[in-house]
Amino acid sequence: DFCCAIHVNVPTGKDSLSLTQQYPNGEKIIAPGTVIVSAGGEVSDVKKVVSPVLVNDKNSSLYHIDFSFDEQRLGGSAFAQSLGKVGSDVPTVKNPEYFVDCFNAVQELINRGWVMAGHDISAGGLITTLLEMTFANVEGGMKINLHDIADADIIKTLFAENPGVVIQVSDAHKDELKAFFDENGIGYAKI
Repeated sequence: DFCCAIHVNVPTGKDSLSLTQQYPNGEKIIAPGTVIVSAGGEVSDVKKVVSPVLVNDKNSSLYHIDFSFDEQRLGGSAFAQSLGKVGSDVPTVKNPEYFVDCFNAVQELINRGWVMAGHDISAGGLITTLLEMTFANVEGGMKINLHDIADADIIKTLFAENPGVVIQVSDAHKDELKAFFDENGIGYAKI
């Protein structure tokens, strides 16, 4: 239903969950079942690419955009797994139209050339996103402030895997960026 709501086609075919390998000595290994879902989309210009690596520019800021429009949840997260749990309170997207609006807004910011760096929030949550943006930058680092997005539970703020992105934008565009987000109804937090 979600894929239909956001107009994304997911190719289907045979998926096998019986991954068995038999070796010449007769030993049989059964791999755990894994389902891989992939989707493709059309892009207008393959040359407009955003690197996930933080750019060394003190006159820039990081912005968190939460695509889920939902509270931070730890179910199914890498954090929960590290505690030997799975959890039942998993992230979801409350409003598919808002998700599409967020995606399109980020695409427009890229098209305008405002996004200096960007990274999705997925496995590991916000903290992993921020660390991954910094790892490949061997000369710089980042100073962050989570006051605008901090849940009462800092663990959820850092480790929830709700869909979203972190983008780096030059401070020269901060007023235009705020106006753009406000005009398009996109929630964001400067971090």
